Amino acid sequence: MRVESKLRMSLSKRRGHVVLRREIAELASKSQLSKAINDLIAQGTLVRLRMGVYAKTTPGPSGRPQLPASRAALEREADARLLQAVAPRRGLVHATSRRPAHIELPRDVDQLP
Repeated sequence: MRVESKLRMSLSKRRGHVVLRREIAELASKSQLSKAINDLIAQGTLVRLRMGVYAKTTPGPSGRPQLPASRAALEREADARLLQAVAPRRGLVHATSRRPAHIELPRDVDQLP
């Protein structure tokens, strides 16, 4: 199975609109994954929001790809996903005091479309 096919299948099974590169890294080598992602961007299946963060697109009324939500909503979803990926299960520890660090999420993170 080609890497692009694996990536398409993985994207179709994922919930939400945002995909982190680290979540799909196990599908192929770095160079193969980069090529497959760039191919999907060229085809309009993915849009790059920022480094390592992509949004899935949906077909618009004219058949052209469009974002499934507003850019701000996608950015909030990406921030929430990145915070989940960074925070270990046992909680973050402040670098200098060794006390648990407190991370405040924006209030509207739970209200993503």
